[in-house]
Amino acid sequence: MFATLKVDLGNQIDVVPVPEPAVPYSLQGDTVYVIQEKAGGSLTAISKVVKSGDVRNGQVAIRSGLSPGDRVVTVGQNKLYTGVTILVDESVKL
Repeated sequence: MFATLKVDLGNQIDVVPVPEPAVPYSLQGDTVYVIQEKAGGSLTAISKVVKSGDVRNGQVAIRSGLSPGDRVVTVGQNKLYTGVTILVDESVKL
């Protein structure tokens, strides 16, 4: 038996994958805290509204709101607010 099959994959969409814990879902929309370096070398957290997509293998596809290479906070978002100075523990790997 033979068959002809056509699969419509739709349009490709560029996404930025981030770990699932980095996107705390809320009624106000999905937000991610991005780590930015201030003058003097200290780090700060900035809240960004993102549009999330599919979740696969513990990664969330971010359709808009982030750029490739952005560093995001994955733990402790409930204690953060925009502009707070943060310390990154590089010994923890996800």
